[in-house]
Amino acid sequence: MSSRAQRAVRRAGKKERAANAGAAAAAAAAAAAAAPPAPAPSFNGLPDELALRIFSCLDLRTRVGVAALVCTRWRQLAQSPQLMRSVEVCRRGCPAVPLSAAAFSFGEWYYEWAGPHAQRLHVELPVDFGPYEADDEEIGYALDRLDNMLYTSVADYGCHLQELRLMQQMPTDIDWEVAEDCWGLTSLRRLHIHMPKGCFGFNCAPEGLPLLTDLELVGWMDLGHQDPKPLPPSLTHLRISLQADFWQDDSPEQICNLPNLRSLVLHKCSWESLSYYDLLARFTKLERLGLIECQEMPTGLDSLTGLKLLHLSSTPLHAAEHDAEQLAASLPDLTQLTGLIINHTERLWQRANLSSAISGLPLQHLSMLGSDPAHGEPPLVLPPPGSWQGQLRELVLPAATAAAALPQLAAATRLEALTLLHLCSIPAAQQEALLAVAAQHPSLRRLRLDASGPHLCPATFAAVSAALCENRALRLLPGLSSGDSKQLAEEAWEACCCGGEFEPWALPAAA
Repeated sequence: MSSRAQRAVRRAGKKERAANAGAAAAAAAAAAAAAPPAPAPSFNGLPDELALRIFSCLDLRTRVGVAALVCTRWRQLAQSPQLMRSVEVCRRGCPAVPLSAAAFSFGEWYYEWAGPHAQRLHVELPVDFGPYEADDEEIGYALDRLDNMLYTSVADYGCHLQELRLMQQMPTDIDWEVAEDCWGLTSLRRLHIHMPKGCFGFNCAPEGLPLLTDLELVGWMDLGHQDPKPLPPSLTHLRISLQADFWQDDSPEQICNLPNLRSLVLHKCSWESLSYYDLLARFTKLERLGLIECQEMPTGLDSLTGLKLLHLSSTPLHAAEHDAEQLAASLPDLTQLTGLIINHTERLWQRANLSSAISGLPLQHLSMLGSDPAHGEPPLVLPPPGSWQGQLRELVLPAATAAAALPQLAAATRLEALTLLHLCSIPAAQQEALLAVAAQHPSLRRLRLDASGPHLCPATFAAVSAALCENRALRLLPGLSSGDSKQLAEEAWEACCCGGEFEPWALPAAA
């Protein structure tokens, strides 16, 4: 065959193959158009691991009372052992179900479903006002029901709980006693009892809590002053209220013999200043110290050379001049202090000139709460520009203080988070200038604003939008209200302690 004939045959083959390919594509397209659409992805198609992760975001009432009623698979997921390892419940009365009945139903449910698996239990009895407010009898029944629930669960399923937190916010005249054997919970590592408006006693034998490292006792409490038992020597964190009459002169012996203590928070102590010195001198390894609503200023801080976090909240207005001066003299010696939280300590701050005292500290977190100009409180003042802001990572302060310290903000080259309180209390021009500095800051990544009080003017909204547009890496966090400065101080404390001994609770991996 000649070369011309061969080329003709090849051209004919190519045309035939192209025609066949086009016909096949058209047939496939017609078949796809005629076929029914593929079903949309559904929740039931998710594997159990992802479904459990989604269910873990629901609160207990929604997960057990609503989701578990949808279908059999949802009921199995909602009551799976993985989710029962962490139980958080907030019980309150209502017209249909009083507090006593709600506590009884929760106890029955916990014993049947969560008792064999629970490692973390948080129970909160919130404040109820109005016609359905629980009385002392119902509160007492709820606490007794908790006692019985813990005893029966330990007796039948063994001891699994590692963390127990009880918060009773309702005012009551009941004197509640923590069981001397602590319900047989020998596996506990954390025990938090917060009853700020109630009375309770704690006199547990230390051998019943051999693993306990974190203990918080907040309220009008009794440590068994007539027949006291020592606290577990394994404690590394202690938060305690010492506002009973028999502790007015000196600290109880139970908290003086804790060799492993690293974190101490004292509430409403009524000691003399020298009693602080006697107490703090025993804790040379202390790393975190909080003094909240105490009646006297502490002395002896200069002995805590390893202190990394200091929280002073609602210091007394009658703080003596020499105590304030001694505090200012002690702060420069705390060369490892990286976190400082002050709340309603404006007069002390000015009297002791603490702004100069902290100018040489390697602070990474500084929270300056309070100082609301609307209430005539004196403004807080930051130290002048210097080495103190070189390590600063997080800053919480009133907007008026920040507006007067724009050079310090610009010099904090490692600042990552900024919270501005009482933003509406400064003029619009200062608001715009402050937000412009935030927009141009090279390291700032998180901005949080307190917009409580008068509404922000349109110019401020425009300034916020401009700041977010100019700095694409900057995130505006959900707003807040500085009215509850105690909560903000607690958030700051937790943020500084998040890198401590206890890791954030994570959902255990599915089996």
